[in-house]
Amino acid sequence: MIRQIASAWLIALAVMPGLSAEEELPPTGLEFATPTQLRGVPLAELPFAGFELPARVDLSEHMPRPGLQGRQNSCVAWVSAYAVKTYQEKIEQRYTLTTAGRPDWQRIFSPAFVYNQINQGRDGGATLIDALNLLSGRGSLAWAEMPYDVDNFTRMPSAEQLKAARRYRIAYWRQVNVNDQAELKAHLLAGYPIMIGAMVDESLYRLKPGTVWKRSGGKSLGG
Repeated sequence: MIRQIASAWLIALAVMPGLSAEEELPPTGLEFATPTQLRGVPLAELPFAGFELPARVDLSEHMPRPGLQGRQNSCVAWVSAYAVKTYQEKIEQRYTLTTAGRPDWQRIFSPAFVYNQINQGRDGGATLIDALNLLSGRGSLAWAEMPYDVDNFTRMPSAEQLKAARRYRIAYWRQVNVNDQAELKAHLLAGYPIMIGAMVDESLYRLKPGTVWKRSGGKSLGG
């Protein structure tokens, strides 16, 4: 059965603990889509309009605890499979993501299944279009079935794994108007997670716990 998802574009940012100047800054991995590619992605319909939106909506309680991509440029797979696909299945199946206080890896989806199939054999990142098209065409696989290995970005799923993943295909995904805050808030209120692609710099990785990234600064690190 093909599952539905209205993923409203582009990539989530995983905020790391503050790093010292001597520490190596972790990879990112977002390749930005071209204007031509973006024009080919349909816009999401506004889920509702005409009334005042709440000041705050938080979907994170339905997502797995933020993980660590390590030195791979696999961020698009982490947000699309690990975060958003896991969120979708949790909401639809109404189950929890933990067992006895620990992550249930049969219910959390693997970044490796996605990234290893879209990176063209090199650890150079990918676009979110690549990741979402794979989720639409081939589906997704649980972490327990294909664990993320930071040292292996070329391992391909077996024929049996590809068959198992097809039941977790998404039916569609969309982009939203990032310049309309009311539209973004409406999608979040409707339960649709929004993935945002952005250039990041050193200031993001030097945030202190509990703070919000509002101002750029330092060396640009990519997307």
